[in-house]
Amino acid sequence: SYVLKFDGPDSYKIIEDKSGALAGKGELNKPFLGPNFSILVEGDHARKGRKMKFSVLTPASAVEGLQGSLAVSPIKNTELVTISATAPNPSMAATKVNVIVSEYKSLAVLKDTQNAASALAFIDEQIGILEKSLRSSEGRLMSFKEKEKLVSLSDDARATLQQLMNFDTELKQAEGLRKQAEFIAENIMQSDGMPDKSIVALGASTKSERLNALAQKLSELQSRMITLKINYKEKHPLVVEAVEQIKETKKGIMAELSSIIASLKVNERSIKGNISSYEKRINALPAAEKRLAELTRGAEVQQSAYSSLLRNKQEFEIMKAGEIGNVWVVDSAASAKIIKPKVMRSLMLAVVVGLFVGVGIAFFLEYLDNTIKNPDDVKRITDLPLLGSIAKLDTRAGENGGELITHTMPKANISEAFRTIRTNIFFASFDTPKRLIGVTSSVPEEGKTLFAANLAVSIAQADKRVLLIDADMRRPRLHRIFNQKRAPGLSNLIMAEDIEGAIGEAIRKLPIPGVDVIYSGDIPHNPNELLGSQKLKGIIDLISERYDYILFDSPPILSVSDPVVLTNRLDGTILIIHAEKTDKNALKQALESIPDEKVMGLVLNNINIERDRYYYRYYHQYYYSYEPKSTA
Repeated sequence: SYVLKFDGPDSYKIIEDKSGALAGKGELNKPFLGPNFSILVEGDHARKGRKMKFSVLTPASAVEGLQGSLAVSPIKNTELVTISATAPNPSMAATKVNVIVSEYKSLAVLKDTQNAASALAFIDEQIGILEKSLRSSEGRLMSFKEKEKLVSLSDDARATLQQLMNFDTELKQAEGLRKQAEFIAENIMQSDGMPDKSIVALGASTKSERLNALAQKLSELQSRMITLKINYKEKHPLVVEAVEQIKETKKGIMAELSSIIASLKVNERSIKGNISSYEKRINALPAAEKRLAELTRGAEVQQSAYSSLLRNKQEFEIMKAGEIGNVWVVDSAASAKIIKPKVMRSLMLAVVVGLFVGVGIAFFLEYLDNTIKNPDDVKRITDLPLLGSIAKLDTRAGENGGELITHTMPKANISEAFRTIRTNIFFASFDTPKRLIGVTSSVPEEGKTLFAANLAVSIAQADKRVLLIDADMRRPRLHRIFNQKRAPGLSNLIMAEDIEGAIGEAIRKLPIPGVDVIYSGDIPHNPNELLGSQKLKGIIDLISERYDYILFDSPPILSVSDPVVLTNRLDGTILIIHAEKTDKNALKQALESIPDEKVMGLVLNNINIERDRYYYRYYHQYYYSYEPKSTA
C-alpha cells in the first residue's frame, strides 16, 4: 500500500506505507508512472498536508475483482446480452461497462483481422506456387499445339474431356469436404474446439440438417458458458452442468461427422470410378489428340484452382480491411441506480436469516446427537421390554440420600422407580424363575454399579435375601459404595483351594437387612478365564441355595468379552442405558452380543425429568415430599 501526500496546491509525493520510502512525485491532472502502477489525480487545488491511502492490486486480484463486479445475462430467444456492473458511484459503473464492451469489440475485430491476415499469407503463398505451375502447364500446351499443328480437339474428344474435368472438380470438392470433416472431428473435443461457423459451413455443403442443428445448439451452449464463467466459478453446479451438455453435444457432432465422412468416402469411390471410365475413352484417342487432351486437362484444372484462390483472397482482403467484427452495441450504458445498501431490506433479511440459522443449528445439533434420550428412542431400536426409568441422581455426599437412596430415602421418587423395576423383574420370573441376574451396560460409566446396588436393596426390602457380587474384576467400584476393602473377593474365591472356607471370608455382611455382598477381590490378569471357569459355576451352585436372588455387577459389553462369558452362567441380564449418553449404535451392538432370551429387559438411567416431563410425571407425585408423621 502507498500514501499520497500533497506537498503543495498542485503537487504531491507518493510514499510506501510500510517502509516510508519515496516512490515518486507527481502533479495534479498529469499521469504519474510508478514502479508497478500508474495514477492520475484530477482537481484544481489541494490542501497542503492532505493524505490519501491506496493499495495496488496484483493483476490476478484485479481481474478477479472486476469479474466479481460484472453480470452478463443473455436475452432469451435472441443473440443479445445485457451487461451490468457495480461500482462505488453511478458514473464509474457506466464507464466500466462501456470500456469493457469497447475493449471486447476491439478484441473481436483484432481477432478477425489476425485470422484474415493469416489466411491471406497462406493464400498468397499458394497463389505463387500455383501460378508457376499454371504458367508451366500453359507453356507445354502451347508448345505441343505448335509442334503438332493441332488447335483444338474433336467435338467428341472435347465433350469427353469436359466431363472428365467435371468429375475432377467433383472429386476435389468431395475430398475437400471429407478433409474438412476429418479436421473438425480431430479438434472438436478439445477445450477450445472448432468455431461453430466451420461446422455450419460443412453442414450446408453436405446438406446435413442434423449437423446444422447440433452446431446451433453448441453455439448457444458456448455462449451460455461464457456468461456462466463470468458470474460463477468452475465448480459451480450450473457451470458443471453446462460443461456436460457441451460434451454431449460434441459427441453428437462426432457421430454425425463419422456418418458424413463415411458417405463422402463412398461418393469419392464412385467419382473415381467415373474418372477411370472416361480416362479409358481419352486413352482410346489417337496419340496426338490424347496428349493434347491430357495437357488441356492439366491446364484447365490448375486454372480453376488459381481462380478459386483469387476469389478467396479478395474475400479475406475485404474482411481484413473492413474492421467490422461480429460484435454490435445496441445501447451504451448511460445511467445507473443505487442497489445497495438497502437498510430496511438488509435488516429484515438479517432477522429472518438469524431466525432460520438459529433454528437450523438447533435441528442440526439434534440431528448430530445420536444418543438415546427417552423411552420412545428405545422402542425404535428394540422390542425388548423396558423395565423402568431412573431419574438423574445427585450422589454428592450428605445430600439427597447419597448413592444408596433406596436405603436412606425409601419413600423418595427414585426409590419408587426402583420398586417398579423390582416388580417387573418379579413378573418376568413368574413362569420361569430367574434368580441369577446380571447387570451390565454398553460402555463404561453408564451407572450399572449404582443401579445394581440400589436394586439389591430394593429387592431385599421385599423380604428377599439378596447377594450382590462385583464381577467387574477390571474396574471394580462396588466396594467404594459400601466403603469396604475390595479383598478378599470373587477372584480370591475362584482361585482358592478350600472353596467353602473361602466363601465365608468372601461374603460380607452389610448393615442393610437382607443384603450381602462379594467384592471383586484382587485384580487378576485373566478375569475372562476366571468368569468362564467351572469353579465359578460350582461356587454359584453352592451359594445360590442361601439366597433368593444373586445380582452380578458385570463389565460393559462392548469393552471386554467378560459379560458375554458370564451371561451363559446366569438366568438373565439387565442392560442399563444412560440417557443422553448411550449411543444408539452402541446399544444395537450390545444387544447383538447377548441372545434375546437372556435379556430380561432394559433400564433407562439418569433421565432428565425437566426435559422429558411428559414421560415422567409420576416422579412429582406425593413420594417427592414424603415425611414420616410423628404420633403424640
